[in-house]
This record gives sequence, structure tokens and C-alpha cells, in this order.
Amino acid sequence: EVPSSDEKCFDLVFNASYDDMPRKRHALMLAILEHPALRQATALFLGRGKTHNVEAFKARVRRRGLEKRVTVVANIQRQDVPGHLARCRAGVCLSLYESACRSVYEFFRSGLPCVISASTAGMNMAIFNPRTGVTASDRELPEAVAGVLRNRDRFDPRNWFLEHSGSRNATRKLNARLKALYGRIGYAWREDIVPLTSSGASRYADPAHLEYFRPELERLASTFRRRPHLPVS
Repeated sequence: EVPSSDEKCFDLVFNASYDDMPRKRHALMLAILEHPALRQATALFLGRGKTHNVEAFKARVRRRGLEKRVTVVANIQRQDVPGHLARCRAGVCLSLYESACRSVYEFFRSGLPCVISASTAGMNMAIFNPRTGVTASDRELPEAVAGVLRNRDRFDPRNWFLEHSGSRNATRKLNARLKALYGRIGYAWREDIVPLTSSGASRYADPAHLEYFRPELERLASTFRRRPHLPVS
């Protein structure tokens, strides 16, 4: 379940680390808010960071005269993020590069369409489509953001997220590919793989699977203890 809010306090949310502002491009987000197409827009900046970096960004907001339209929130608990996103209308991602940006999926999960810079390297731009958001060049970003805000009801990011994201969907797709591969090379497929969360092999999506595999895990642990030279911690 995701918190819902009929009261949208912020037009935009920008979720990025205050300790990495040049890469995340906080300054560009402030410039976008100064564009005539967005001169009334409000924004929530949400992220983690050292106190001096958070204060430096707040000072930058004040110097640009945006303190009445920009709210800066830092270092909240992860379980509190959905409650903040529920008060927003759309998300923005401007990073120069990402491996896979968690905040974008958090936007989708909370029902927020997202505008992403086409300059962002490392992202799968196929996830931005008529249901989830818009990709735009840096020059086109202000108009793209304004367009998403005007037409927010045309998007359906949460249902797209439920259909395509998450460990169970990913496991189902991977399982189908592995099963087909085994069939092509003549191996029998006797049991499906189990879903894992994004936190690694120790985090089973279904806790019952941990008990199911416990004997094998204990045997592996025993083997590694007997062979300390192996590069496994």
C-alpha cells in the first residue's frame, strides 16, 4: 500500500543526494523553476546529505529568491519517503549518469509521472513512455515539465510500475528466459528460480525460501570457513 493524498502541496519533487549536487544537477533544477513556464511551480527537494551540504543548498535557494517555492527536506527515514511523494504531482530526474535510479521507480510507485533529462547516461530510457513520463533535452526541460503538470491525468505510472517492476516480475521474466535456454540445449527444467529483493542474495522476497535453502547455505558457509583463502567474505 502507498499513502495517498488529495492535498498536493508540491508541483514537483526532486529526489537526489545533497552530497553529490554537481552530478545530480540541483542547480539546473533551480534554473528550471525560474523559467517563465514554471514561475508559479513549487518543488520539494528530498535527499540525504551532510549537514553543511544541506545548509549550502538552502543558502543557494535563498540567494535565488526561491525560498517561498522550494522546500528542502533531508535525511528522513526511507519508510517516510512515500508519504512525502504522495504530496507531489510529478518527479524530475536530471542526473548526469545513473546505474539505475531508485527515485524514478519510487516516483512511479507513488503515481508520479517523471521528466528525465535525455543527457542522463546509464538509464533505460524505455521505461519513460506515454504511461510513465517524458524524456527531454536540457533545453526542452522547462516546457516538458510544464506540459506534464498540465496533463498529469494522462499518465498511469503506478499501474505501469505494478505491471513491470519489482522482484517478482523480474524473476518471472528471468525464469522464462532460463527455462527456454535450458530447453534449447537439452536440459530438463525441474524447478523454478525464487524471487530475490534488490538488496542481494540474502534477502529472499518470500521468507519461507530462506528456510528452504538453509541446509545448502550452511554447507556453503562451512566450505568457505574451511577454505579461508577463497575470496569470499
